[in-house]
Amino acid sequence: MDINKEIRRAVDTGKVVFGSKSGLKKAASGDAKAIIYAANAPEAIRQKVEKYTNMSNILVFQSEKNGIELGEICGKPFVILVMSVMDEGRSKIISAIKETTTKK
Repeated sequence: MDINKEIRRAVDTGKVVFGSKSGLKKAASGDAKAIIYAANAPEAIRQKVEKYTNMSNILVFQSEKNGIELGEICGKPFVILVMSVMDEGRSKIISAIKETTTKK
């Protein structure tokens, strides 16, 4: 399963929130189904995302793509360091994250 295609499908058909501040809030409150962050996200943001997602039992995925590439995958003309999947829509992003993190 191509995780990048599923990310794009989630953006197109579901509800996804972009941004590190909102991502950290969604992770802390447990509102998100999954948090995805870019490979070049600052260490402080990564640590907070990991901490909050562990406390809330939210799936977390570190993309192999940098923020510019993640923005391109999402079809956005800006850098995306953190994105929160609120509703996966017709995507299989949750399954793709579970499959990818199981392989590591």
